[in-house]
Amino acid sequence: MITVFEKKNILDLEPITVNKTSIDIMYGPHSMFNRIENISQLKISAITVRHSLQGLMEKKYPKVLVNPDIDSNKIWLNGSVYWESHLLKKIINDSNTVLVNNGEIIGLNYDSNDFNMDILHQENGYMLLPPKVRILKVEACLINFPWDILNLIPKIIEDIKQYPEDISVDKNVQIDESNGPVIIEKSAVIEPFVYLKGPLYIGSGATILSHSKIEKSVIGPITKIKGEVYGCIFQGYSNKAHEGYIGNSFIGEWVNIGAGSTFSNLRNDYKTISMKVNNKYIDTKSLFLGSIIGDYSKLAIGTQLNTGTNIGIGCNVISHKFPSRFIPLFSLYYNDKIKRIEFDKFIKTLSIMKKRRNKKLFDYEVKFLKFLFNLL
Repeated sequence: MITVFEKKNILDLEPITVNKTSIDIMYGPHSMFNRIENISQLKISAITVRHSLQGLMEKKYPKVLVNPDIDSNKIWLNGSVYWESHLLKKIINDSNTVLVNNGEIIGLNYDSNDFNMDILHQENGYMLLPPKVRILKVEACLINFPWDILNLIPKIIEDIKQYPEDISVDKNVQIDESNGPVIIEKSAVIEPFVYLKGPLYIGSGATILSHSKIEKSVIGPITKIKGEVYGCIFQGYSNKAHEGYIGNSFIGEWVNIGAGSTFSNLRNDYKTISMKVNNKYIDTKSLFLGSIIGDYSKLAIGTQLNTGTNIGIGCNVISHKFPSRFIPLFSLYYNDKIKRIEFDKFIKTLSIMKKRRNKKLFDYEVKFLKFLFNLL
């Protein structure tokens, strides 16, 4: 039995984790929640998250305890780790063991009534564990910032062990697997005159429209793509149905990108790119980084985004020159000014969007979005 805990600085993944926790992030066909259960062959029995997320997570994971007062589990996993089988086996099979990556606890197998969960969130907290607990310092893919996820694209696709074979595509579709596999789910639609270069994953129900070039990306389910896409992750139910270039960007769920929109992913002076997350600017150490766009946001036609742009959830961006590189959640960006959206109008539009994909906007989702909106 496993408890997955949310790391203390989870909002450094803004805007991705503003309205969800890290185990909800989709890595190809599976979320990290699914990945942990699939690899370990064990059930996640509990998760610990911010108090504000508790109600939402209880609805999403009805068979899992959320923030339980008493927890008898002895295996604790950091939800911001991209878990691999050898690390999961090590922590599950070795009692009284802690896995540490760069001073941070990522996994703990400890069966004791005197365990204080606060240790999991402290820097070098493993030093406070009893001497009988064995400390193993390991190399792990710890996701601290949004761009860390983009750097995982080749590994994500390499780890998809089972995928459809003998997929039939139009004779005018060019598939290049010289740098990695191109994985296409059977229900995906690839229109003629498309160029696909691996490593690449195209999810179930996704559509790649004619005259598109898609390379080194993860395209989520029920997503429509046209134009040129490189080094991107689309979480699902999002549309980029027209021409335009997007590079090295993370696109959340239910995002609509207007015709002709283009994202810059390289500075003219070739310096590393900074991005504002959780109220601070961080040097990403990356030469190539586009934009991070939160769930439910929209870009008008012809939108141009600068390198290192962070757009929160529920935003509407209308601009024909580079807008601000940081747009907070629930913002309308228009005429170089930022103001709050009208919440009721936003919810009405979101409900229509979901109905168009045969999905329902639940009351508990609206309640949580209203909670976030009222924090502003």
